Amino acid sequence: MLAPAALRAENLSDFFFASAAAHASLPVQRRRQGSGFSSITYREAAEQVRCFAAGLTLLGVRRGDRVGLISENWDRWLLADLAILACGAADVPCSSRLTGEELAMTLAHAGCRFILVAGPEELARVSRMRRHLPGLVEVVDLSDGRDPRHTVRSFSELSEAGRTALDQGRLPEGFPAPNVGRGDLATIVYTSGTTGRPKGVMLTHGNILSNIAAILTIIKIPEGESLLSILPSWHMYERTVEYAGLGAGAEIVYSSLRTLKDDLRQVRPGFFASVPRLWAGIHERAMAAIAEAPPLRRRLALAAWSAGTRAVLARRVLAGEPAPGNGPQRPGKLRALLEYLAFTPILHLVTRRLVFRRVRAATGGRLRGALSGGATLSMDLDLFFEVVGLRLLNGYGLTETSPVLTCRRFSHNLPGTVGRPLPGTEVRIVDEKGGDRPAGRQGRILVRGPQVMRGYYRDPEATAAVLDREGWFDTGDLGRFLASGDLVLTGRLKDTIVLANGENVEPELIEERIKSSRYVDQVMAVGQDRDYLAVLVVPAFAELRSWARRHGRPDLAPAALVDDPEIQNLMRRQVARRAGSGSGCRPAEVVKKVHLLPREFSVDDGTLTPTLKVRRAAVLRLYRREIDDLFQRSSS
Repeated sequence: MLAPAALRAENLSDFFFASAAAHASLPVQRRRQGSGFSSITYREAAEQVRCFAAGLTLLGVRRGDRVGLISENWDRWLLADLAILACGAADVPCSSRLTGEELAMTLAHAGCRFILVAGPEELARVSRMRRHLPGLVEVVDLSDGRDPRHTVRSFSELSEAGRTALDQGRLPEGFPAPNVGRGDLATIVYTSGTTGRPKGVMLTHGNILSNIAAILTIIKIPEGESLLSILPSWHMYERTVEYAGLGAGAEIVYSSLRTLKDDLRQVRPGFFASVPRLWAGIHERAMAAIAEAPPLRRRLALAAWSAGTRAVLARRVLAGEPAPGNGPQRPGKLRALLEYLAFTPILHLVTRRLVFRRVRAATGGRLRGALSGGATLSMDLDLFFEVVGLRLLNGYGLTETSPVLTCRRFSHNLPGTVGRPLPGTEVRIVDEKGGDRPAGRQGRILVRGPQVMRGYYRDPEATAAVLDREGWFDTGDLGRFLASGDLVLTGRLKDTIVLANGENVEPELIEERIKSSRYVDQVMAVGQDRDYLAVLVVPAFAELRSWARRHGRPDLAPAALVDDPEIQNLMRRQVARRAGSGSGCRPAEVVKKVHLLPREFSVDDGTLTPTLKVRRAAVLRLYRREIDDLFQRSSS
């Protein structure tokens, strides 16, 4: 549990050192090294942070400085972050996958005097852009790598210099930085720029500390628990989860997409934060295994899945859980009672223990809570993991809110929602004139609380556009409250598609429906100012090849697959089943045309942000001709 001294801390540095003192002998970080893992204790981590912070002070880092931090998630990211904060400086975390232009603009706009990089590759990129960074004083290589082309200080060199200075008592007067309070700036995190130019979100020590305390109030992380880290640490979602782990005395185990499968089995984490795309991948692999099983086993598995689904839906009805308004139809109360009695034994004895035991084993088999955030979680995924027996705690937040605003609880985990507001957080649903909407009515989401940002760095106009004098932040998202107090997300205001007839369509909900197909990897709805809705679909090519093999068709490359008439018919049927005229969508939401893309949206071509969100404007530009063809009267 959160150490009392850490709970009372005035800044994140004191928070960490207090927690390290309370959990000194426990492991705090573990990362893969060859075929095994290396780890350090809280005591050792505190010593490394103290020495590196002292080294940064010798280098000239002072209170109020902005320090760039270019790296993906690994143990030294967190140590460097905490050391920067111990100096009283604010860090500016950046993805190493940003383009050179994006990186230079971010670091220059933030006015970074110092930059810490993950290794030689990032060091070379910073060296190439140095002329665009006139205020840059020094670059530090966190990896201890040696590159003869660049002479810079390394993490170990700077830490050793700091250790010596600490031992000799010859550090400048500003170390450790005195009187850093909750109102002081801790970090500037630049938004991903899905709808325009990235903005620097200013978060204070108090913003983040309040979010940590609120999270640990509703999600109890036991002391010594393992928390697997797969998301980038520069994203506030992962960063705050790691801080919460530190406050609880947990161990953070660093993984990667390449080693995730093995790490889950070896580490067997109790908590694991990720995004819907990863959970969707687990779902797709499980359903593909059923589809490729021998006929008798496949029929038994599908029957068990059907029985498990009916038992779960019946339980929701009998528990009085309100329906979020999407997902499969629920039975009436009498039928629910009969189905609950009939199918619950099958759910527990067959569906979970036999059919889907490998899914739980693939996650390590001892997850207390699987945290999902960063994007909307479809009802199909929610239902799947409930049937399997894994609890997904879905939440909602933004970089501007440190980031968590709402979250589901173990004691109240309502599928199809993002849960209730955190303690101390206010959420309003308002209409176009700012009036409050009643429960069940969609509107714009406004929030207020101690986690809401100070503002956008050097951008008072953008700040004033979203943050009013009373502290209400306009999220730009659309949602509605259920009578139970749970929030349902329904779209994003700037993403709303207005058809030629004036009908408004929220594309996210339709896209999530379509992505529930295991044959669909990515999808984007289009139709602004057009007569109807259409979609661009990136197929799940591995699943298509599997389908092709089962139907006696050749193993084709992606470009040939999307041109195959049978594949096109399959994908149209998949879309029609989820967003066609008989799918339960209202007429404006019915998808009339489908175009298959031979390659996925990616960070490299600019269609995805580093946090894997679709940049709609970039997709519209890149596929303008294909989109125009979808709305030609003669197109099929």
